[in-house]
Amino acid sequence: MPYARGLFTPVRLLAVLAAVLLLATGCQDASVLDDLDDASYQLVDQDSTTVTVPDDLEGQPTLMGFVYTHCPDICPITTANMRRVRDQLEAPEEVQFVTVTFDPARDTPSVLRRYRDAYGLEDTGWLFLTGDTTTVDRMMERFGVRSEISYTSTTEAGEEVYFIDHTDQVTLLDARGRIVRHYGGSVTPPEILVEDINALRDAS
Repeated sequence: MPYARGLFTPVRLLAVLAAVLLLATGCQDASVLDDLDDASYQLVDQDSTTVTVPDDLEGQPTLMGFVYTHCPDICPITTANMRRVRDQLEAPEEVQFVTVTFDPARDTPSVLRRYRDAYGLEDTGWLFLTGDTTTVDRMMERFGVRSEISYTSTTEAGEEVYFIDHTDQVTLLDARGRIVRHYGGSVTPPEILVEDINALRDAS
């Protein structure tokens, strides 16, 4: 997956175009990338309700995005793209949408709830998940999401401010909670995701 490092550069735009071409031509392979049969990640949602991944996601296809709420560029695009996918689906309630933060130190349930509400998603059943750092890090490693702090500073009030370089990714899971495909979260056209989600629904 593309690795997000702040605002777009000409080199990065070329990489994005290449990623789009790759995704457009190679996204129809229905093989399972990871069945997650030995995985269990206990997280909490925006209402502090416990959610175990992948067990609690089984029963319907899931589109999962990876963000942090202080992200200035890539993550808002990813979240907006996922919303466009949901808007384009017929019977979107038959698909689970999940966003997981890789910045649990700042992205508490209440922060994620405000983030969800800012996108007008409060009545959609969309889950925004966080957890303890160890569990989140283990899950990110399993899903292939890399992140590292790229910039830190301290405000006059003594508050630490930092930004994170990270993998630009959304992941599609089938109704059995298995990883079937990764995509560039900010660059994949929503129509491709809609097509692949519909293919999963038709196959179930």
